[in-house]
Amino acid sequence: MTNQLQSGSEDDVPSEFIQRDIFVESVPSQAGRDHRLYVPKQAGWEAAIKQTWEQEYCYSKNPGEDWFHLLANGELYIQRGTEKFCLTCALRLKVLSRDRLFWQKGSRGPADDESA
Repeated sequence: MTNQLQSGSEDDVPSEFIQRDIFVESVPSQAGRDHRLYVPKQAGWEAAIKQTWEQEYCYSKNPGEDWFHLLANGELYIQRGTEKFCLTCALRLKVLSRDRLFWQKGSRGPADDESA
């Protein structure tokens, strides 16, 4: 048992945390990058996590493809009514934006109003 306790500072720290910290330090270029996404026209949109293995498809096709692609279990997606979009398609269709200052670009009006 005494052979397992070698260093005084890491005795109380579980090994999974030590391994995680080693990984974080080995990828410094990712630390400062902003991965946030924004929904400029928020009306009716919700973010969700697919939590089943039931086959559900993105509402959009990838360019050059004739089929709708699957949403995977655990995947983040956005939804409005029955429309579900993977984040890649939502970015391509400009439903989502990486531009943090989207609100300064001027008012473009609300999202498509389904009551019309």
